[in-house]
Amino acid sequence: MKTTKAIVFIEEIPTDGHSPMKFLCDDGQIYFCKYMLSAKKEELDCLIYEVVCHFLLKSLLLPTPNIAFIELIEGVFYEKDIPRNRKYAKPSVICFGSQEVKNANLVSGLELVTDAHSLQTLYNPYDLIRIAIFDLWVDNTDRGKNSNYNLLVSPHENKLKIWAFDHAFTFDGLESLRIFNPKFQPSLYNKLFTTSYFLSIVSHLDPELCHEVALKFIENLEKSVGIIDSIFEQIPQKWQVYPSLKLKIHNFLLDSQRLAIIKELTLKQLSKK
Repeated sequence: MKTTKAIVFIEEIPTDGHSPMKFLCDDGQIYFCKYMLSAKKEELDCLIYEVVCHFLLKSLLLPTPNIAFIELIEGVFYEKDIPRNRKYAKPSVICFGSQEVKNANLVSGLELVTDAHSLQTLYNPYDLIRIAIFDLWVDNTDRGKNSNYNLLVSPHENKLKIWAFDHAFTFDGLESLRIFNPKFQPSLYNKLFTTSYFLSIVSHLDPELCHEVALKFIENLEKSVGIIDSIFEQIPQKWQVYPSLKLKIHNFLLDSQRLAIIKELTLKQLSKK
């Protein structure tokens, strides 16, 4: 995974979460950069979650923005520019960076698919099922509640391609830092599966193909966990990786009972459409 340097400050994005800082970096790309916002060192685990989920999504062939480690450079920004990040985003800090997707727009939930014609505007509608299953698997607490989707759509082959991004609050999010475990049962509460946006799309998809896509994807989840070791080898030392975190993530993702529940919930939900 590459490391690049922030060379031009653009803006700080006010959000309920990490309030990412937007920089042009020395590889010529624009990145949304995150770092810790509090004195809790455990919060750096959220950046590790971002990296882990990125590579898992890539392994599972789901669209997600490219990422990089971003080094902050003295003189490029000032405290007044980053009121939410000013305490901890200092020169020499290594941030997590999500690369800007060109011409992309945030999904707001207003883009409901009302008929077969509007469905044809989407390049990869079945990926929405895969993303919803992925969120159950990694216990994403930040895609589905309060009309927050953390999905992008961008032009692709005269259609709109769906991308998944922002996975800082997976593994049950901030409330469960370093205490999450396989006993945390998968739940559809506040998940993508139950949103009006998801339901509007899936209701126009072929039911048999939906089930086929879901079952095949669930079968592939366990295989993707094999990359966890190589992911952790790339994490910056400055992030002070919690010694047991890799094993906790590994055990969480491979738990057979959780996987069985995910399959059950998925098929039950798809049968309702």
